[in-house]
Amino acid sequence: MNRQQSERGVRALCHTWCGEVGSTTTPGGDLSFDAFYVWLWQNYRQVLDFVPVTQLVRDDAEKWFDDEFNQVWKR
Repeated sequence: MNRQQSERGVRALCHTWCGEVGSTTTPGGDLSFDAFYVWLWQNYRQVLDFVPVTQLVRDDAEKWFDDEFNQVWKR
């Protein structure tokens, strides 16, 4: 998997996760990246395995998560 494929997967899974946790809206600041990342790691670890593998995989995923849910202001 390359970085672009990973990004598309993580962004799509943001909304899957949101539905699974019962949130149909995205109130600013109410969505936890840490909870999402645990769920992502347990269920869809392959989207975090892109080439080149860097230590910034989690940071990239958090950036995509924040962007999807308009939480970039939190950074």
